Amino acid sequence: KTLVPKILELPDNVVGSIPRQENREKLKTLFNEGNLSFNDANELINFVDTLPCIKFEPEKTAYRVFSISSDNSATPYLTSNGMSALYHQAESGAPDQIWIFKPNGDGYTVMSQGRAIGKVGDYSGAAVNLTKKDYAGVIHLTNQGFYNYTFGMEDFPSYAINASTSPLKMDLSSQVASWWYLMPTNTIHVTLNAGGMAGIYTDFDMKMPDGLKACTVNSVSEKGIVKLDTIQSGIVPALTPVLLLGEKNAEYQLNVLISTNETL
Repeated sequence: KTLVPKILELPDNVVGSIPRQENREKLKTLFNEGNLSFNDANELINFVDTLPCIKFEPEKTAYRVFSISSDNSATPYLTSNGMSALYHQAESGAPDQIWIFKPNGDGYTVMSQGRAIGKVGDYSGAAVNLTKKDYAGVIHLTNQGFYNYTFGMEDFPSYAINASTSPLKMDLSSQVASWWYLMPTNTIHVTLNAGGMAGIYTDFDMKMPDGLKACTVNSVSEKGIVKLDTIQSGIVPALTPVLLLGEKNAEYQLNVLISTNETL
């Protein structure tokens, strides 16, 4: 009985939530705001026991990560906006808000656009930095109750990445501002400039939509003329810098492909 309100309070499409709206509505009906007879309670328990929910599957899925704190409702999304710091910003759907979790020892290397969350500190106010993959911290995800995750180090469980400031810093893991939802994602959005171009680099393979080309740089002449090679397969491999070419000022949706469970 105490579990059902927590299930219903979860945002749509996050880890732990019910993926189908009809199941959410049936659960709400069966719960009846807690007004249950003995038979009603048994029916509710049986339904909950068989209810599918969204699982954390880093070997298959990339994620958007957003703050549970109502103070950050306008700018909740974990963002690698820059080469060295982490921020929380408004939703953009851009690659710098897409994160992958690669197994690393007994935790994860958490990455976006070729940069990884570095080793984090054991005191309030410690900076949280992005770094090269070789210097990544082993990040432990801890479920702080009901699919509210903290990002910290095994040796310092009392501290976690906190969204009270932007850039982000460490603070007590018991604070709501240190709790995050994980949302599986299979798309990113890219807006081309007035010349119909945009550069992109991601940690995962991407599938191009119709009307959008992805090119790699073959060579640059002494006069600065760039020769491009078009990726004919329509699949951009992970960790490959590419130039996207399409309609001027157009927005495109690209599919995210997670193809490996590589252990670092």
